[in-house]
Amino acid sequence: MWWWPAGAYSLSGLGSLALTLFVGYMLIETDIVFQLLRVHSRMIASVWLVFAACVASFHTYQPSLIAVACMAVSYHLLFSTYQLPQSSVDTFHSYAFLSLGGIFYPPMLLFVPFYLWYQIIFMRSMSLRTLSAALIGVIAPFWFWAVWMLVHEDMAPIVVWWDNLGFNDFSLSSFLSMWTSEFLYSHIDFFVFSFLGIFTSISYLYSSFDDKIRTRMMLYIYVFQFVVTFLIAMWQPSEVEALLPFLLLNVSVVVAHYFTFRWSWFSVLMFIVSILALITLALVKIYGNVPFISEYLTIFARLIEK
Repeated sequence: MWWWPAGAYSLSGLGSLALTLFVGYMLIETDIVFQLLRVHSRMIASVWLVFAACVASFHTYQPSLIAVACMAVSYHLLFSTYQLPQSSVDTFHSYAFLSLGGIFYPPMLLFVPFYLWYQIIFMRSMSLRTLSAALIGVIAPFWFWAVWMLVHEDMAPIVVWWDNLGFNDFSLSSFLSMWTSEFLYSHIDFFVFSFLGIFTSISYLYSSFDDKIRTRMMLYIYVFQFVVTFLIAMWQPSEVEALLPFLLLNVSVVVAHYFTFRWSWFSVLMFIVSILALITLALVKIYGNVPFISEYLTIFARLIEK
């Protein structure tokens, strides 16, 4: 699916594919170590890979893909601190990877306060020592980056990074002007995955007590991270495209949990509808430029109009 639309590989496509596969590998490792699913399954990584393959923006390199890869590693390290108030090493590395991702995608630093809250409420691992380790972890990547810029006598990158750190000025008129039919169509994939995330998150919160306490706390983090990402995107619609990888990372875990443990007729119907929605997204967004597919899509659109 990375090769067919363009007909040839590019460095941008190979880079995005490598990052997507790396995130899938980290999801497998996290599931194995922390047993996010209480059965032996590769559903989490499978859902992530299928979702990513059907999103057009994932097929070319973008800085947010590096950031989401850093977040996947950061999750793994954050979960290692569960009920360990003296786990300063894992805390440091978790926040260091989060901060490293913030160098490539500056708004990622907005998740730092939520990480602190997760350690207090869900991980039960916050102490003065881990708080200090977290703050040093956030500072460390920027410290080394600043040294590198001083050695090369070029501080322009940090100026550009600072300009990209802030969001656009928020006003109700500008917010409403963004939500046009063209905007909704161009970001239809974001809203499809948001709907899946909202539905499966509510379903998980309703039945979460089937899991062990540790597993429940970790899945709560994915649910809350999805909600935070969704609210940031609603607050700043111009960031929807860049925030989509973060949304998918969190949604994939919750969706995989739902499809693994729900066997009602409604869950089967949801699975079929989800597959059809993914196929539609892939055909319209990715393969719409492939000649014979675009011809069939044009004919189908004319039939609908008639």
